Amino acid sequence: MKKTALLVAILMVFCVAGTFAITGIGLQGGYKLGDGLADAGFTFSTGRYVMAIDAGIAKDDWTVGITADRWMANPVVAKPLCWYWALGFAANYQSFDAAAVTDVFVGLRLVTGFNMFLGQSKNFELYLQGAYQPGVQIYIKKPADNKAVNFDYLSFPVNAGFRFWF
Repeated sequence: MKKTALLVAILMVFCVAGTFAITGIGLQGGYKLGDGLADAGFTFSTGRYVMAIDAGIAKDDWTVGITADRWMANPVVAKPLCWYWALGFAANYQSFDAAAVTDVFVGLRLVTGFNMFLGQSKNFELYLQGAYQPGVQIYIKKPADNKAVNFDYLSFPVNAGFRFWF
């Protein structure tokens, strides 16, 4: 099943890459406070729009997800450091084998972070961001309390990464 999740993540990367005129591409890693899964993924940027595709794997748990954010502002704090905020959405499919639970999550995002563009042509970006990501979990394999839907108000992903701009 973990191989299937990885394959789905890779296919999503190539589908997104062909759909958008990519001007920035990079890698990110992070941790989602609330479910405890670490993740790694790809980011794609087209100016003010940033998408990320990620996969997280723990001992018996895994997740595959996508986020899409629209940057609302990116002012300079002190050169080269900037801060930004964005609005967006997130969706993922996750399986917690130890608890025999599988669900789909869909939610909104309020993102804030710091970034800096480095290099002579400012084509290398480093960033650190956090998000408040409330949403709805729809269970495919239900948890022990037999709920079909859960409102998740405590989802806080934190990511750090880099992008090369072309």
